[in-house]
Amino acid sequence: MYNKKLCGHDFDEDCDCAAKGIGSFEMRQLINKTADLLTESSNIIKQISSLNGRREVTEDPRYVSYVYTYTDIVLRGSRSFQLSCARSDIGLIGAAGAARTLFEIGINTLYIKNDKIQRLQQFMANATGTFEKGVTFYWKYREKQDAEIPEIYQKSKEGLEKLKQTYGDPRLSNQWSGRGVGGRADDVGIKKICDYVYPLLSSITHASSIQMSAYSDMGTNVTSDNIVKLHNAPDIFSNYFFFHTAWMVVFWSVDIMISEFIRVFEIPFRDTMEYRKIRSFTNKVVEEYFELCELCSEK
Repeated sequence: MYNKKLCGHDFDEDCDCAAKGIGSFEMRQLINKTADLLTESSNIIKQISSLNGRREVTEDPRYVSYVYTYTDIVLRGSRSFQLSCARSDIGLIGAAGAARTLFEIGINTLYIKNDKIQRLQQFMANATGTFEKGVTFYWKYREKQDAEIPEIYQKSKEGLEKLKQTYGDPRLSNQWSGRGVGGRADDVGIKKICDYVYPLLSSITHASSIQMSAYSDMGTNVTSDNIVKLHNAPDIFSNYFFFHTAWMVVFWSVDIMISEFIRVFEIPFRDTMEYRKIRSFTNKVVEEYFELCELCSEK
């Protein structure tokens, strides 16, 4: 994959695929750096996941669990992002969806980190609420079918009550902190970046007119005779800035989680040298891009 365009053709091949705009030197660098970054990140997390014995840490055990869980999720999500990018048709939709999830995880992590006791409590309460919805649905479904409810689900009701007593009443899934994604981004100092990046990724992930523009050049090809030129294959990949935004978010999210993972699990500096070398490149391009995002949000 890394020696070819995302459409599968060689970089020096003049193809007409929708992904032809991604065959630039800069994008080749991003593709290669993504592979390197994820490989080194995986090597770091494997040091902990492969341990048979217990690992002593100074952090709150709940926060340790949070960091371990979401570092693993971010790395898996980044792999999903890579696979979606390899699609030469509408892969960007999947890539944007993965990037948006990773962006939310990065925001949540920075937000929770600033007040671990209260905010992690709120976050865990939200998990309780989500679990409650699923179990309640199952109960109602079985009752409607006049079917017996298994004992394990009967016991889960008692477990739910204990979780509520421990973590409190859950909020809405996207506002577990009492604030939405934008509010949490504001609290951690990246509101302007979020104002630009989040709607952009959402416009691809959601059903929006962005998908329509991929199939028809509505602005230029609707003539006075009401003739519309339609494409037989989507051309979302030609929108370079969508793709570039998703890539920057992945780099940013991976760095947040891996950096926190290294700190929490006290990974020796010598074991993170290669990761830090790669991160010096990705952090630079992310910083430059986020500066542009701030300027765009001000406009």
